[in-house]
Formats: sequence, C-alpha cells, structure tokens
Amino acid sequence: MRKQLIAATGLNVVAQAVGFFKLWLIARLFGVGSELDGYYLALVAPTLLSGVFSGALQTGLFPVRARLAVAGDMDLLARFERAVLVGASALGVLIAVLLVVLGDALRAWVAPGASADTHAALRLVWPYAASLVALNAAGDTLSYLLAMRDRYAYAAAAPILNALVGAGVLLAWPEGGLTSLAVSTVAGVAMQVLMCAVVLHGSNFRLTGLLCESGESGRYLGDVGHLSIKSLPWLAVGNLTMNAAPVLLAGAAEGAVSAFSYASRLHSSLIMAAIMAGSPILLARFSELVTRRAEDAIARILRRALKWSAAAGLTIAAGVAVVGAPLLERVFSGRFDAVAAARVSEHWLWLSVGFSAAIANVVFTKLWQARERPLQLGLVYGIGFLLLVGAATLLEPWMREYAVAVGMSVSAIGTSMLNWAWERLAGSAGSKSVVGMSTSREPPPPRG
Repeated sequence: MRKQLIAATGLNVVAQAVGFFKLWLIARLFGVGSELDGYYLALVAPTLLSGVFSGALQTGLFPVRARLAVAGDMDLLARFERAVLVGASALGVLIAVLLVVLGDALRAWVAPGASADTHAALRLVWPYAASLVALNAAGDTLSYLLAMRDRYAYAAAAPILNALVGAGVLLAWPEGGLTSLAVSTVAGVAMQVLMCAVVLHGSNFRLTGLLCESGESGRYLGDVGHLSIKSLPWLAVGNLTMNAAPVLLAGAAEGAVSAFSYASRLHSSLIMAAIMAGSPILLARFSELVTRRAEDAIARILRRALKWSAAAGLTIAAGVAVVGAPLLERVFSGRFDAVAAARVSEHWLWLSVGFSAAIANVVFTKLWQARERPLQLGLVYGIGFLLLVGAATLLEPWMREYAVAVGMSVSAIGTSMLNWAWERLAGSAGSKSVVGMSTSREPPPPRG
C-alpha cells in the first residue's frame, strides 16, 4: 500500500501543478467577479450529486468486491464488475438529464440573492456542468476498478491529461469567454474518463461481455445496492457541507463566490496531493484488513496518518499566513489584481486552519466505510454541517464573507474531534482504539 500511495501522491502532485496552470489562466482571463461567480455556482449541484454518487459507490463496492475476490470465482467477479460499471454509468446519465430538466428550480436554490449578471452566467454554464455528473459516474467507477487491481497510479495520472486538455481549450479559444471555460471543463473530464477506460481495458478487463446474472452473483449486486442506499443520508449531509459555501456566499458582495472558490481550489489541491488521490487505495486496504480482522495493521495506519496530518497542517497554515497574498499577486496578475490577491489569501488562510483536521477526517471516513458504519458517518457529517452553518451565521456580522471559510474550518476541526472521541470510546468498549491501542478483534462484516 505504501508504494501505491507514494506513486499516486507523486502523480497527483504533478496533476495539481498542471491544474494550477489552468487556474492561472482562469485568473488572468476572468479575475474575481460576477461572471466567475456564476460559473462556480453552476458547479454546486453537479459536484454535490457526483460526490454523493461516488461515496455511495465506494461504500457499497469495495467491501463487497473484497469478499468476492476472496471467494476466488474470477468469472463471477468479472460479471459483477461489468454490471457495476454499466449500472453506474446509466444512473449518471439519468441524473444529468434530470439536472437539465429541473434547471430553473435548481438554479434558484443554488444562487439565492445573486445578481442578474451572476444568474446569466449560471444559466450559460448549467448544461455543461450537468454533463459532468454522467462523466464522473463512469470515471469514478473506472478508477475504483483500477485501484482494486493495484493500478490506481494510472487513475491518479488521468487528471494530468484532464488539466492539459482544459488548459489547451482556454489557450486556443480565449475569446470564447465563459463558454470556453465551460467547454474546457467538460473536455478535460471526458479525456480523463477515456484514459481510465483504455488502461482498464488493457489490464485484462473486458468492457464488453456478460453482466451479473441472477442467483449468487445477483446477491452480491444487491449487497452493493443495500450498502450504497444506507450510506446516502450521511453522504448527502457530508457533501452538502462541502458544497454549501458558494450557496451561503451567493448573496454577498460581488466576487465573493469566485474569491472563495479560488481559495478553496488551492486548499483542496493540497488536500488532494496529501491524501485524497490515494483515498481509494486506503479504502481498498482498510476493506481488506477489516475482512481479515487485522486490527493492529489498521491502528498503525491511523496512528501514522494522524501524526503526519498534524505536521502538514501547521506547515501549510504558517506558509499561507506569511506568503499567501504576495505570492498570489505575483503569480496570477492580469485581471487578478492586488485587491483580489488579498481577498483570496484571507479566505485561504482561514481554510488552512482546518487543513490537518480535514486530512484526518478523510482517513476516518475510509475506515468507517470499510467497517460499514453508515449511521456513525451520518451523525458525524450532520454535526459538521450544523457547525458550518452555525459558525458562518454567528460570525457573519463581524467577518462578512470570510465567516464561511472560518465555518469550514470549525466544521472540520469539530468533526475530527468527534471521530477521535468515537474511536477512543470504541477502544474503551473493547474495540480497537487509536489512542488506547486495544488489540481486540472487529467482528466480520455483515453479508447482505
């Protein structure tokens, strides 16, 4: 697992660097304003739905697929995986169509109080953004199947192609304005999906063939559906927390959404480089260890992850505080002026306060998914959402638009403390604890 994580992290660092080049182009072409506010608001619903879909698929697929692999029937496993890929892709297309059909009502929900210019940009980008749900459904499934074959490094490299294609569209067609930006986003994701499909096809996986049939194989598919549906409430709340910021900022000063979104993009790029790129590998490993009841190995992974995240968080927050604004002003330029740089830097600093907690939460989430504990995840994410909205609402009179970034960090820190306390409580009850280092065994995962 260490080798896979190192490879995935290294490739993701390259991907984030190339992605930063596209962000640089966006900053020079659009700066901070209502046009870019509409673009980022158009991504809220598709990103929210894609996140819920991806998390539900992870929760159901990884534990069930691990049990199937242990059973050793390779023909059954191949039919099962093809059925999951076809079903996930079809559902993604259906959701994308519904987003377009229900566009008027959904746009009113994601942009309350926004200006007329912002709403015009939102309407323009909306159909392009909706198509991302279908592309992400297929792409996420392909990347998970690669992770299960110890070939996730290719999936981690695919965003490099995504960013290169997206940046290429912007360079070739800058006069296209917001339409060029929307097309660049869709084209990049489409090429990422295509790369994953080609690599998976070359790893002895036939994209065409028999699907999962009735009987034993159908029961495994039912297990995936059962676990995925059980996870929907906590995934909905969790992704709502991660995507609520633009909605909360929609009625703020012009450019507030785009300023926060720049900062969020920089913040999330660091999280991607640190842990998110390798999270499917981590989930696959946790699923295997839970199936084998290897609690000592699970504890070692958790212990190392928590120590590393604390050190990384302190380093990043200090760096943003010292060099954030001058670095952004020097690097972006163009329509991105000194006022925009200071504005984005302050959002970024407040988000960085919760960086280490965000990393820890990713690790705990993968563990709870592997242990098939949707109720626990639902409670944690529900509290996180309440912390975000509560902190942002209480602090808004004093901190204005920056209250949302503070609320994001408060939410991350609060939920990481809850996860830590939950693990400690589990240890005192006789289960494995990160702090107490109990060595009791986890019961085998349920079947069905």
